[in-house]
Amino acid sequence: MTADATQQFAAAMAARGIIPPSEIQADGQIHRCNVAGRNGVNDASYLLHIDGIPAGGFQNHKDGLGWENWRADTGRSLSPSEEAAYQARVKEAQQAREAEHAKHREEAREQAGLIWAEAYSCAKHKYLTKKGIQAHGTRLYQEKLVIPLRDTEGTLHSIQTIAADGSKRFLPGGRKLGCFFMLGEPKEVICVCEGFATGASIFEATGNTVAVAFDAGNLKSVAMALKEKYPAAKLLICADDDYQTEGNPGITHAREAAQAVGGIVAIPDFGENRPGEATDFNDLHQHMGLGVVLNCIASAISRADGADVSSVQTNLSDDKIVANLASLNPLKYDRIRKSEAKRLDVRPETLDRVVAAARRNRTEDMGFQDIEKWPDPINPAQLLTNISETVSRFIVCEKEIANSVALWAAMTWFMDVVHVAPLAVITAPEKRCGKTQLLNMLSKLSYRPISASSISPAALYRCIEAWKPTLLLDETDAFLKENEELRGVINSGHTRDSAYVIRTVGDDHTPKLFSTWGAKALSGIGHLSDTLMDRSIVFELRRKLGHESVERIRHAEPDLFVTLSRKLARFSDDHREAVRLSRPTLPEELNDRAQDNWEPLLAIADVVGNNWPALARNAAIKLSGTETESQSSTIGVELLSDIKDFFDERRTERVRSSDLIEWLCEDDEKPWATYNRGKPITARQMSKKLSGYGIKTNKTIRFNSGSFKGYKREFFLEAWSRYIPPKTQDSSVTIGHAVTTQYPCGFQRDRNKDATDGIGHNSINSIVTVEVD
Repeated sequence: MTADATQQFAAAMAARGIIPPSEIQADGQIHRCNVAGRNGVNDASYLLHIDGIPAGGFQNHKDGLGWENWRADTGRSLSPSEEAAYQARVKEAQQAREAEHAKHREEAREQAGLIWAEAYSCAKHKYLTKKGIQAHGTRLYQEKLVIPLRDTEGTLHSIQTIAADGSKRFLPGGRKLGCFFMLGEPKEVICVCEGFATGASIFEATGNTVAVAFDAGNLKSVAMALKEKYPAAKLLICADDDYQTEGNPGITHAREAAQAVGGIVAIPDFGENRPGEATDFNDLHQHMGLGVVLNCIASAISRADGADVSSVQTNLSDDKIVANLASLNPLKYDRIRKSEAKRLDVRPETLDRVVAAARRNRTEDMGFQDIEKWPDPINPAQLLTNISETVSRFIVCEKEIANSVALWAAMTWFMDVVHVAPLAVITAPEKRCGKTQLLNMLSKLSYRPISASSISPAALYRCIEAWKPTLLLDETDAFLKENEELRGVINSGHTRDSAYVIRTVGDDHTPKLFSTWGAKALSGIGHLSDTLMDRSIVFELRRKLGHESVERIRHAEPDLFVTLSRKLARFSDDHREAVRLSRPTLPEELNDRAQDNWEPLLAIADVVGNNWPALARNAAIKLSGTETESQSSTIGVELLSDIKDFFDERRTERVRSSDLIEWLCEDDEKPWATYNRGKPITARQMSKKLSGYGIKTNKTIRFNSGSFKGYKREFFLEAWSRYIPPKTQDSSVTIGHAVTTQYPCGFQRDRNKDATDGIGHNSINSIVTVEVD
């Protein structure tokens, strides 16, 4: 009976999606095992007795069905004593489970506390970028997004982690039932939803408090806990529409939760053109915009009996609804115009006129020209070719620069779907090289251009917040060099998920988040700061030669740039989704930052097709594939390089700090003689600069003549290999040493005697050949 009972037990486990262990432990204790599917390790438990009547139970912790009692099929009825023994074991198993659960919950609470304490504030994560949302108080731990699960008293019970690929895990044994993650402070309306991304989209659209319940099965428990804690609050259960799953568990559980607390159900409305995998409010946000999320939730409240639409945090007046519709991409607006007109009880044509007027009002304060998109489908490859040829017609530049300018100008029309905004830096060594001319051309091709020859940090981020323009800044060499705050604001706008600055506003100095996300082009003479250049695609121009000729932009056909802009508007409308989904292959010749900079341009080139993918990659490699010394060198790298030159020239293994500084300051063209406000660099300044590269700084070292503060060659080997590009040089040099040994960087030295004093050559005359890395 034992073997047969074990087989029966294993079959019953398998029917619940549990993978039976190869050796089932029948000791009356609870054991962990796996379930089928991804991330199913230790997500099941079982208990089995085989003495007497075999009995036990098991639980699949992922299916939400709880513990299932089991006893073997003996083929006969149990006697009263056997039945009593079985019931006693059921009770014993229940007590064991409760004790085991209490133990695991306590362990999970402790582990959650430790992880949450070690996790750090989150501003950037691939999952947030993919979902188009902000962090909202989540944290990062071991490169995973960490979300706390708390009860209504604020007690931390467990955590959920989300990896970059979107896979989600909870702490084993941690409590989830009735626990949630809250966005915002409790107010008169509390929205309850399943996942964090869904909750973030709802919060960003409405400003209402949001409680994330983590799955559909927990909606009811969370809603009831919140109702008890905040009895006056109106609970809005925001369902996932699992229309492709039998029984639609998202809507089913949402309705059960709403019925239990007298709440309202809101279901994402995708209209007639629902994308195949779209089910929740984050999908609605990504495909149709936050304005549609807001209107959908407002509609749910307005349809409920006795509901007060104004209870939604955001003002849902007609003006606000129209403003939200005006902010939508024209294609997205067209998909919902009829349903919105019906909801507002107006004709679609009337709504069209009001929305068009609202769009004009959004731009007329800055005089933006309302670009009417080209009426017919366009050939994107031909459009980019025409723009590139137009650049070459008016600007003396290499073909790769003309092609890159075309791609960058096109990128400004896709800023709502790309995730990196490389600066366009137009530079030249002298005046009259065409910088302003090219910047002027970009102002005629870019989306919502604003041109300026100077701008303050506050004006920059307030312009972006108000109008989402393309900023075109000329003469940056004059006003940007000494303005660290402005450089910081510009740098912050490089990637979408970190493109914010926080400033205080009003008499009570309320903190406010300002967006810095947008396309920006900078023009100036010479090299801008390293942080700006690192985030840039550089268009380096040269003064034209006598045999080179270009036309003047003011002599261009009147409708040339208007036609190109209209076609760019049509291009962005027709191919926005394709660019959003594009994942271009990035040239290995580019470093990591250059790959980031070129990704949006290559995404556009891949969508355009024809010969543009190859043209774009050729341009990327030509403009950014090889770093010049001026592009790659910082003051720290220059110091490392000069110190390497010292060790190579003096052929020594150690040096006193004072002697090294004296040598560095001998060259008047180097910065070291005037580094300290016109005076030579100090030992402390040099030590501080080198410590940033992990170099043991200014140690006391023994020399033949005594002990002094100084450095050994070996201190620099790793930093040199990381930051100093290899130089072509002879494969060997001749130095004086007697007995040699090989060192990591390829240098050799005397094992028997250190005949150097840190300065000059050693006195041993034996000659050996040493390979140099």
